[in-house]
Amino acid sequence: VLLVNHALFFTKLAQASRIASAPFDFSAVIIDEAHEIEDVATEQFSLTLSERNLTKILKRIEYQGAEGNKGILALVNNETLHYSKLLDSLAIAKKENDLFFLALAEWFEKNRGSESHAVISAWPIDFIPLIKAVSGLADSVNSMVTETPETIRPELESVSNRLSDLVSELALWFKQDQLGQAIWMEEKISSKGIPYSQLKKAPLEIGPILKNQLFKTGRPVLMTSATITTDNTFDYFKDRVGLID
Repeated sequence: VLLVNHALFFTKLAQASRIASAPFDFSAVIIDEAHEIEDVATEQFSLTLSERNLTKILKRIEYQGAEGNKGILALVNNETLHYSKLLDSLAIAKKENDLFFLALAEWFEKNRGSESHAVISAWPIDFIPLIKAVSGLADSVNSMVTETPETIRPELESVSNRLSDLVSELALWFKQDQLGQAIWMEEKISSKGIPYSQLKKAPLEIGPILKNQLFKTGRPVLMTSATITTDNTFDYFKDRVGLID
């Protein structure tokens, strides 16, 4: 028996729905305070994209610690052909990541105050180079696995899988059919006071998603709450969370 909060449960459910390497299996689920799941599930099935998505992974590759480089680059054999390719792929990925989000920020600023400000209906920036760069970096990291000691292979495989997952996430971001999704751009401030822009994508209705990912899986779902009726019926709640055809 696992006891988790709503956010963690729906985060795992969302990851399993879009990333093959993130399976989420359970026999049954009891959801307390079920009146909150529409908002929580919508948030967890939303996607956030900024230059930080890739930057976090890059830090695992080239992290500079107080006592020297403690990232992957310090752990692998730097005399192999694959190491040289890894450096090249790393440089390309960093470049394309910077170029894409710089161009997006410039577009955002140019359209400030207009109808196209923030809400995105068609991608104004070429995203193919970014996807290719991340995919190439994933391949380069994966190619190093057989050339490294077994003790550090799990770390390499973890980074390679995370990069492959990011490629899948990017493909979802930029696919042609965006029906049922709201896409917008927003400005944020980092913990260090540095402004940055990020993309957000959220489902307009979470009901159809929960219907397929939770209620139609054949696993029992028990929901409890004192406040899930409207006008003495469950119809509104059932419609919102996908329990009505």
